Amino acid sequence: MAKSSFLQNNFTSGELSELIKGRTDIDQYFKGMQLAENVVTVPQGGVKRRMGTEFISHAPDMTQMINGLPFIDMPNNANTVEHAYLQNGNLEAQVSTNATVTGADYVVWTTPTNTSTHKKYIDLFQIQLTDTGYQEDTFDIEYSTDNATWVKAADVPTVYSDFPQNIRINVDGIGGTAADYWRLVRKASSTAGYTRIKIAEVRVFFTSAGITPNYKIHSFDVSKTDSFLLVFDPNNIAVYRVTDTATTKVQDLMHYNGSDLPDRVAVNENVLLGFHENKPPMRIIHDFNGLGRLEIDTPTFQNIPQFDYNDSQSPTPTSAVFTIDLQHHKTTGNRYKIEINGIESKTLTSSDTAYTVQEEEIRRTVQDMPLFGDNGVSVSHTSGHLYTVTCAGESAITLTTVLAFATSGGTGDIPAIIITAGVSRKEDIWSATRGYPRSGVFANGRLWFGGTKSKPQNLLASKAGSFLDFEIDQGLDDEGLSFTINGSKSKIIDVSGGRGVHVFTESAEYNVTGNTPATITAEQQTQHGSFSVDVPTMSLDGATLFIDGTGRSLKQFLFNFNENAYRSIDLSVLASKAIVNPVDMDVVSAVSAEDANYVFIINGDGTAVVLNTLREQDINGFTRFNQDRDTLEVGIDFDTFEQCVTVNNVLHVITKLDKHSGTFDHEDYCICRMSFDHIMDCSKKFTAPTGQNLGTAFGSTVDTGLKNSREVQLYVRGGATPLTDDHLVLTDRYMNNGVVTLTADEQALYGTLEIGYNFVSKVKTMPIATAKGSGANNNLSQKRVDKMNMRVVETSGVKIDGVLTEVRQDTYDGFLSSSKPTTGIIEDSNGGNGWNREVAPEITVDGPTPFNLLAIDYEISS
Repeated sequence: MAKSSFLQNNFTSGELSELIKGRTDIDQYFKGMQLAENVVTVPQGGVKRRMGTEFISHAPDMTQMINGLPFIDMPNNANTVEHAYLQNGNLEAQVSTNATVTGADYVVWTTPTNTSTHKKYIDLFQIQLTDTGYQEDTFDIEYSTDNATWVKAADVPTVYSDFPQNIRINVDGIGGTAADYWRLVRKASSTAGYTRIKIAEVRVFFTSAGITPNYKIHSFDVSKTDSFLLVFDPNNIAVYRVTDTATTKVQDLMHYNGSDLPDRVAVNENVLLGFHENKPPMRIIHDFNGLGRLEIDTPTFQNIPQFDYNDSQSPTPTSAVFTIDLQHHKTTGNRYKIEINGIESKTLTSSDTAYTVQEEEIRRTVQDMPLFGDNGVSVSHTSGHLYTVTCAGESAITLTTVLAFATSGGTGDIPAIIITAGVSRKEDIWSATRGYPRSGVFANGRLWFGGTKSKPQNLLASKAGSFLDFEIDQGLDDEGLSFTINGSKSKIIDVSGGRGVHVFTESAEYNVTGNTPATITAEQQTQHGSFSVDVPTMSLDGATLFIDGTGRSLKQFLFNFNENAYRSIDLSVLASKAIVNPVDMDVVSAVSAEDANYVFIINGDGTAVVLNTLREQDINGFTRFNQDRDTLEVGIDFDTFEQCVTVNNVLHVITKLDKHSGTFDHEDYCICRMSFDHIMDCSKKFTAPTGQNLGTAFGSTVDTGLKNSREVQLYVRGGATPLTDDHLVLTDRYMNNGVVTLTADEQALYGTLEIGYNFVSKVKTMPIATAKGSGANNNLSQKRVDKMNMRVVETSGVKIDGVLTEVRQDTYDGFLSSSKPTTGIIEDSNGGNGWNREVAPEITVDGPTPFNLLAIDYEISS
């Protein structure tokens, strides 16, 4: 019986496909694993427990607007303010008395009684002081249950006189369902000497359990200190400030896109644009007017390119007609130009009495102007040297100016007269009728749009340095750009602005060269196609990452100097079954020598795949994340990852919590921040001050903020005096609406208590293949693991093939003790599970304990 040994001290190839089990000829085989679940590889070669997720908040609850009610009542007194009167949700009349608001508390508006509902938001539209000169004043929102006694509910942000504001006030839960009456009050204590106020509209929203939750999260990174997580729902944008250590809610923003939440966003300086093909782009501005808040509006685009859709929805064209008189420029050889709507034609040459030649000369030159289509221009000699030009069909436009002028020969003017202005069949390329841009990116000094709803193959760019102006007239270098990506399945999925502008379509990848109308071109590079508008392309280390059209492969779009072109390199070929119909993707860049770049991909089944990559070190290793809770709770299988986004280089996710019933509401969706400082999912940490135990600091009950009643795990670390062990796994238990009860013994513990949902880490190396003879190995032979040693750092709670190792054998007064994490060698003399052709013990950590594996040494009999 042959004896051999095998040492694996590198796991950077991550989890490999079943198809690699026979590939002992490649180095990746001996650096990979056949199972890598809830772990991540590290650049130094090891593999460790994945990051947990810190619970930030539940996703915002769904709301509906109170409508069908006259919920704005005007105060009937001498100090009526300037306002717009709202009746049944409609703007009815404008009253302007410009009276001064003085004296006692002044009621600006009140709501009459309505159905008892849980109020959520009160929105004030275009609220502004109308006093002359700069003024500012403060107001309160108050509520009442009887329309007599009023209680302050919330402060209103300062209202100014130099610009109108849209303000959303969060009154969630204040006053309960009995608070039927609400009002806006200017307090008598206000410091302003006088105030006149104007409000265009007020809307009141209430929470509703009957709406299916619908969210979208995006990043708005303005600067290191001003980075924001935006959580969109059909009526609101919850704004969270993200720092290196915390994610904190700071604001709610009103919006009314309904279920059409932005699929993509583009950020430039302090402005974010959000895109959805069914709604106009929305704009969010940071520090608007120096208020330190985010404001939202709809940008006004200039010179939207025109397109002739030529269908039943197109405008009915009316021919444009004008005349030019060449009486003083009839001599053959005289030269002149025509200017239409500010665009000059090429130079024309007179033909004296050859009228048919002159007609064709004018027709051809006008038809060639960029204002017109391929046909539809006709010219007729009317009398003398007067010519009538008719622009019909696809060349019909609306004439604003027509001029003609000599460039050589002749004397006097060339009269040009508009007979019929005309109506064009062309229309704005995006509009309420045709839909809106689907994606966008700021790059090369322009704003680029990757297709519109009705023209999904069209790539558009703004004027250079003028992001809202898409003027396309004379082909000047700074003018806008518009051209179509030709070919089958050329619908644009995304536009990337990393190293240049790259266009990703359903069937191919393009590199855009040139940056002027004369030089712009899109050159096809590879032919893989992109999967979905829901999964954005990502820039990392100078490459662009995208999911290919099959939804099963992660590609790296990178320039190759040997080919002088871009290549799409398959990063997931060795883990071919890891990615399945993904729904979202983002990246986190390395922030220390112990970290790599992490590419986080959420699969359609709610699991995640994480690529640990450092291209300069040739490190590419996939591992899998799941939220299989492995608890005894009946009816709870696993929680799912729904969406992800990186803000300030911190990955945030929305997790959907499983539940016994099939009906979900906002409390089942958790906004979480991924962190190696947390060892569980959707977890909260509670640290007792120095010298205090948990009971003194928090009492017998701890509120996690989770509004669920589910089984959770508890872990105490960092100073568990008076016990000798400072890392303790406490007994699992149920929480009641997010509240966890501690026993007396647990209250006596010191340090940090973490409460959350545990996950199980699993590692299994590839089938062991050691040298058997000259050039052969025992990959397919019968063999047995006699002994194995593991080198670990800060690790505890390890099982080998389901058997606890020695470091987790202690208990103390009912606590399941993980003991202090071990650094060094864990020995296992029990070996594997007997003789087999595929032997490789499975290493698991099934409790909320740290795990960092550096190497495994096997002793093999074969």
